[in-house]
Amino acid sequence: MTRRLAVPPVLFAVLGVAAVLVGRYLPLIRWLEAPATVLGVIPVLAGMAVCGSAWRRFTRVRTNLWTFEDPGRMITAGPFAHSRNPMYLGFQTCLTGIAILVGTVSALIAPVTFFLVARYWYIPFEEQRMVSVFGPEYTDYARQVRRWL
Repeated sequence: MTRRLAVPPVLFAVLGVAAVLVGRYLPLIRWLEAPATVLGVIPVLAGMAVCGSAWRRFTRVRTNLWTFEDPGRMITAGPFAHSRNPMYLGFQTCLTGIAILVGTVSALIAPVTFFLVARYWYIPFEEQRMVSVFGPEYTDYARQVRRWL
């Protein structure tokens, strides 16, 4: 149960809400004013599109997409041809868009926190599992495709 609460979509949701609340109630510095903040819609939509594309790829090949469970299949097509972690990239992009929409420096804590957790916890765990399950096939793929973009 604890691992299910620590999965990336839950962290994404918590950080998205936190960005809005912190930006509203603890706005350290307003770095964007309306209407410039509306530009945040672009990365929000782009991030959602990337996440959706990766999620569809997972479901299409019927493989596990839970972070802390063993991978079922290695996916290298679609968004995975350009990024080894397109869902994390999508979440990161979306949170950056939310911070832009909020328009305060304090809201930037959300995308920074997500990046650090993904970079130093989720991704290393997943990469270790991928190497143990797929071996040289994964290491060859990792040499050809960047972690983020």
